[in-house]
Amino acid sequence: MEDEQQAELIEECNVLRRELNDLMTNDFDRVLTEITDILKTLIRSLKRPDESTDITSSDSTAKPIVLSLTHPQNSEILKCTVTLLGSDITTADVVYKAGTKVQPPMNNAFRTTIATQQMKYWSLQQLHECTQHLERALRCVVLTDFDRNIEQLYKAIQYLDLIIDCINNARDNILLPKKKRIDDLRRNKNTTIFQPPIPENMAFSFYVQGSKLSFAVYHTSVQGKSSGYFKHFIEANVPTLADLVNQLSYILLQLQQLRDKLRIFDEYQNGADWNTNKYLLYRCSLSTDRCETISAALKQFYLKVHPDLFSQYPKEKDVNEKSLQLVSAYLSGLQRKEYMASISVKFFTKSLSNLPSPAPVSFNSHRVTLNSNDLLTSVNSLLTALNLPIVERPKEQKNVGRHEIQFKIIEIEKFYDFTKIPKISIKTWLANNIEAARVIAKRHQELLNEINDKVNSITERFKLKSIEYSDDWSVPQFSTCLRTLLMYADKWHEKLLTLQGKRLIFGNKSCLLQDGSLELSANDPPIYWDNVICCELLDSNKYMEKIASYENNLSQYFRGITIRQDPDSESLCRAHTYLYHLIQLSSHLNLNRHHEAHKKISWTNFYLFINPYSSEPSLTNSGFFQINAFDATMDILEFMIDNRKQAEKTRNLYEKDVVKERNLLEIIQKQFNLTDILINRRLKKRDINQCCQRLLDERQHFLNILTKCRLKIDKNYNLAQNGTISIPWDWSFASNETL
Repeated sequence: MEDEQQAELIEECNVLRRELNDLMTNDFDRVLTEITDILKTLIRSLKRPDESTDITSSDSTAKPIVLSLTHPQNSEILKCTVTLLGSDITTADVVYKAGTKVQPPMNNAFRTTIATQQMKYWSLQQLHECTQHLERALRCVVLTDFDRNIEQLYKAIQYLDLIIDCINNARDNILLPKKKRIDDLRRNKNTTIFQPPIPENMAFSFYVQGSKLSFAVYHTSVQGKSSGYFKHFIEANVPTLADLVNQLSYILLQLQQLRDKLRIFDEYQNGADWNTNKYLLYRCSLSTDRCETISAALKQFYLKVHPDLFSQYPKEKDVNEKSLQLVSAYLSGLQRKEYMASISVKFFTKSLSNLPSPAPVSFNSHRVTLNSNDLLTSVNSLLTALNLPIVERPKEQKNVGRHEIQFKIIEIEKFYDFTKIPKISIKTWLANNIEAARVIAKRHQELLNEINDKVNSITERFKLKSIEYSDDWSVPQFSTCLRTLLMYADKWHEKLLTLQGKRLIFGNKSCLLQDGSLELSANDPPIYWDNVICCELLDSNKYMEKIASYENNLSQYFRGITIRQDPDSESLCRAHTYLYHLIQLSSHLNLNRHHEAHKKISWTNFYLFINPYSSEPSLTNSGFFQINAFDATMDILEFMIDNRKQAEKTRNLYEKDVVKERNLLEIIQKQFNLTDILINRRLKKRDINQCCQRLLDERQHFLNILTKCRLKIDKNYNLAQNGTISIPWDWSFASNETL
């Protein structure tokens, strides 16, 4: 009997290896060849004929497009006709008359042009940056010159992640224009090409958003002692931009499908238990005519109806958004074996048109009724309505035993923030997942021991303070990063010695951090690590000296203040980004040395947190003042003066909560006999303490259940790939588990 099972397992493994080999030797090159042709076509379409296109080894295909920009409500205040060639506006004719919309009134129309004979163009930065990202993606494709075999699986996934990142950045540049200050618009070198020149009280801005080219005029309006800005904009649909967005979306879909297929095999290979891992075979989706997993199939459904695809069409976007919420709630209930009342939802999708551009966008309406209490049937109803490949029900296998095939459903929710979150009691969650957590932890224990050995080896070799990685990563992913680092350790030995006493972090970007630590992205191939280690890391001392100097300038301005990273902040920013904000803040504050915040007030025992990602001056949960260079200087100074007492009070309460939290966590780990206890640092200390106290008060329910587990206090229930089991800070014993 055992020989038969062994033979069956060997045969399944051989089948899996043959399918993976076919995927690497055929599908991988087919997809890369297809996207290479598309990328070259897109790059040529974004270049002017007189620009270099060496990377595509072909001439530019861009043709002049004459556009007449209009206001959605046919306003006559602003008129503009432009010629778009590639990524530049080569000619423009602007007529602007605000009349009494501004003060003083504008009685005469202002006319200005960009003349063809000037050979000067308005450079659309978004499209130029998009081109750069596409060229980088094309270079990454060229770098995929490794052998097409299963031994190179990890390298293939790495390069696909890198190419996807480039395409995402290119698409974001088109869909999400960056906001700019009025002063920055006035200083824009593009504005100098207009004749006659633009008046000082006006600012012009051309920008791209999706398939539209927009033009905005900002006009300073002064009335008495107050002033403000009058803004007027016009826009036009650009067929080539619509085609560009569609092509990028298609490339992303092809790459993501290929990457997901490869990752299934990678997870299979990295597993420690062959007998368990053979059930991953049922999750494979090698092509659209084979068995699709529920999660993979739902991703295709999601890419058809995502509300962001309908940003220019508010009615269709709203319908899809509400329908997705209902579908998510319905499928979540079925997954928990609950009875769900039937629902009827409606979705819009964009129809493919064979008409030449510019053609109006048309929509297809899909009405779906979900009335089955079978999860697979409900999912297939959605897929059938949109003419997508359905999920086939897996055939029953002999000797499956207790290894029941479980579909991992609703991975779509990782990409979409649904408003209806299911409520579940902590008893139900622990009862259904605690054994799985122990099995996962046990399965990875050998790999975790190997990781600890590698971490200790690297830490001792380079005298590092610590090696860190994101807690939601899979254990094999972290192990692979360490293995890659060890492969190149001899080459980078001298450079990495400069990290002595600092941290090495595996995160989502490759760069030098503001405290001199090094972050390496798991999605970047070693060639990008090499660039950061051999270039940025060597300049770390210069960065740290400049950062210390400008931090000292700020400390002198705010007499006695301490500049420090907020203790609840999870990640550090890039060193050059942090230095830029310090330089700008120092420059702005030096112009306001007459202010009482500098001359009269002492800031001893106060803390300042420079956060490039904050939106306005504010207080953190730990009582730190939080600012950055984009905040108005007077707003910063007035906020800090007005909130001195509040900052001091918040800081004192926070310090007490920190001490209380430390004591409670130690007690819980000891009394519950936990392997480890973790927290989500974004949570407020009082919420963590409240959760800990409730756990202790209800200890009789958890003493035996949580023994030898890794517990994390978080915002939601979760089971991590390293066996850590998360509970929300506001968990409950509620019996009414509803949506």
